[in-house]
Amino acid sequence: MSVTLEELYKFTPLGIRLWDPVFDRQISDALTVSIHPLASVDQKVYAYRTIGDVYTFSHIRGLWDIEFGLTQADAASPPDTRQYVVNISDRSRRYNEVSFLVGLPLPYQGVFLSNHNASPSTTAPKGLYLYSSPMRVVPGWMALVRGELVNQSSGQPAAWALLKLTAEGGETHYGIADAKGRFIVMFAYPVLVEGFGGSPSTPGHRPLSEQSWNLDLEVFYSPGSQISQPGSEVPDYVSILTQQSADIWTEQPGPGVLAVAALPVQLEFRKAIIVRTEGLSALLVSPDESSP
Repeated sequence: MSVTLEELYKFTPLGIRLWDPVFDRQISDALTVSIHPLASVDQKVYAYRTIGDVYTFSHIRGLWDIEFGLTQADAASPPDTRQYVVNISDRSRRYNEVSFLVGLPLPYQGVFLSNHNASPSTTAPKGLYLYSSPMRVVPGWMALVRGELVNQSSGQPAAWALLKLTAEGGETHYGIADAKGRFIVMFAYPVLVEGFGGSPSTPGHRPLSEQSWNLDLEVFYSPGSQISQPGSEVPDYVSILTQQSADIWTEQPGPGVLAVAALPVQLEFRKAIIVRTEGLSALLVSPDESSP
């Protein structure tokens, strides 16, 4: 007697690989990832983690027919795209919270962003980047630039500003300020200068403790263009990453004092850099005047 087994077809509408750009590795623990329809905050679904540490969803409201194969996709007439809000938070407080809008089903196969360019990366990222929160523990062998940003015009924290740090060789590192304007940019030390590593008697040799590197810090801050999605307390991720360049005040504004577009900083081995406006505990920035 032959037995016919019933097969259940199931399609996952969204999978997200989360990535730590500091250590260039996948993030697999202590994250809470949820999704809900743009217009229905109360229809929230939480992701589960696959064996490959991809955060995946099932039973997303409005996508059940596609998920269980009740509606077959037609290349000539693809299914309607619906808008959803994804929220990501870290229970260990290593990373800033993230919120973004996504249209489902995706117009491509694979995990989210697998065929997209995503600022500030210039190529398709390995996953969705999560940037360090100011509470993150920093290993002693990592370089660190930190500070607190204040909007010079309002005196309020420059919340959710984007920071870009550029080394002499062109290598870049990014960070995002939190709701209080606090930030850290953590990264591996740049390549050591020529002469390090030889014997003490080698001409040009300098101990590691005397090594230094010149860096430039830029701030991108357009508070008027930051938008928040329903059900989220943080601005949309894309609106953070697409902010315009802000002016930086090395000195307090006054007669003859001009702001700069990039703040030069000097990094020394095992010495954290704390950036601030002269005479203040915070760094004053002025948002781009053309922003809404």
